[in-house]
Amino acid sequence: MSYGLSRKHYSIGDAEEIILQSNKKDLIFTIHSFKRESKRNISESYVKKAILELDYLDITQDGANEFKLYYPSETQVNKELIIVIAINDDKKIIIQSVWEEKRY
Repeated sequence: MSYGLSRKHYSIGDAEEIILQSNKKDLIFTIHSFKRESKRNISESYVKKAILELDYLDITQDGANEFKLYYPSETQVNKELIIVIAINDDKKIIIQSVWEEKRY
């Protein structure tokens, strides 16, 4: 399935602005992300809440239009939720994968 990945090159600043202006209709979950949420006991509603309502702890760029967002874990104090996103030409946020890892 194609999610219309972008030919534009977004910076971290662009991503921050797009995330701030996004709403629920702008989020697209890939099949891979659904599988990872289920396998790793991560709540889809918390992923949405994190992106739309919470301040991230950090953001890093993984590619021209791919970013990692770091949020507090919903259930464990010593872990972070990492959400890998891509942004397409329509400024839709494509959730590609999610996992938790120990906070450093």
